[in-house]
Amino acid sequence: ILLLAGLYLVVVSLAALRRLGHGANAFRLTTQLVAGDIYQRTRNPMSLGFYMCCISAGLLAGSTTITVFALIAIIPTHLLYLIYFEDLEVGLRLGPAYLAYKQNVSFLIPRRVT
Repeated sequence: ILLLAGLYLVVVSLAALRRLGHGANAFRLTTQLVAGDIYQRTRNPMSLGFYMCCISAGLLAGSTTITVFALIAIIPTHLLYLIYFEDLEVGLRLGPAYLAYKQNVSFLIPRRVT
């Protein structure tokens, strides 16, 4: 279930980036702010899906090593990258619209849209 949910988040976020932002994650940066679809619930749905897939890989393989490595190395390292580099780059590229979006949408954990 965790793997399927993670894959769903990755696929839905990629589709939203292409459809709403005219980009494709790291391959072609979006030219405009994507604040609809899954991105109205969390700013980093693709990363959340990736984390879920990493943990699922370890659990499905029955490997404590892979699971622990994902939890203490891969996920924290990627979170630091998101917080200290990507967030800054996106803010510089998309400007005030992103800063307003950032104040209203959760960093990682999805929240209900009211």
